[in-house]
Amino acid sequence: MAGTLSGPNLGRGMGIWMLCGELGRTMGPILIVSVIGLWGVAGTAYLIPVGLVASLVLLLRMRRVAAQAFSFYRALPWRSALKRMAPVMVPLSGIVFVRAFTMASLTAFLPTFLSEEGVSLWLAGASLSVLEGAGIAGALIGGWASDRLGRKQVLGFSMIATPILLFVFLESQGWVLFPVLVVLGFVALATGPVVMAMVQESCPENRAFANGIYMGGGFALRGLAMLLLGMMGDAYGLRRAFEVSAVLMFAGVALVLKIPEERGDRSGRRKKEEGKRKK
Repeated sequence: MAGTLSGPNLGRGMGIWMLCGELGRTMGPILIVSVIGLWGVAGTAYLIPVGLVASLVLLLRMRRVAAQAFSFYRALPWRSALKRMAPVMVPLSGIVFVRAFTMASLTAFLPTFLSEEGVSLWLAGASLSVLEGAGIAGALIGGWASDRLGRKQVLGFSMIATPILLFVFLESQGWVLFPVLVVLGFVALATGPVVMAMVQESCPENRAFANGIYMGGGFALRGLAMLLLGMMGDAYGLRRAFEVSAVLMFAGVALVLKIPEERGDRSGRRKKEEGKRKK
């Protein structure tokens, strides 16, 4: 739905969608903990009206959107859809897998790594907030840039710059850690909306199907990568595991080159989609 309503600016639309999602995941735990701290678990009932109002606003807004606006194309049979999206989805799956090692390093294991390196527990916890905060801006700007510069260009830049910045982070100490984390989070998380846009463009007739395959497969691949990284960290130390994850991401650059060039001129696709929207 979000992809279709984004029209020709799919990257920007995915960036806004991910921005709002990240803000929700950031603010949600803070809100619920604050409510429980003030009024106990029973006080969470006070949040029910907020949810009801949000649902009502969404219902009223969505009533203005015609049902046919959610698809510009006739859906293909699922076998034909799989064949259509395979040239993009196969290399993207490899990219998601190798990228998952670095993302697990930067999210699940970052506070633990910094604590092992002698950083205080408070600063280790704050580092994740710094990284995620920079990633919110990165997701928004990354999606916008991919609409203008190209999906492969933005994805390739991130796949090259992220491991370099990760090595810089591993060699940094003291206050320098946090500026490096800001840049690292911005670059590493900028590819989220770009990949989502590429997935939906791989088969515009079956955007929901393509998105479902990507999300389901992505969860499995990210879970496997996190398991392997954790085992590596226990066996050889988290620093070595972080270094391996950076090298793997470098290897993923070759997979970016395997992604087919985008079909047609971007401005031409804009005019075509705008014409179909008017009809």
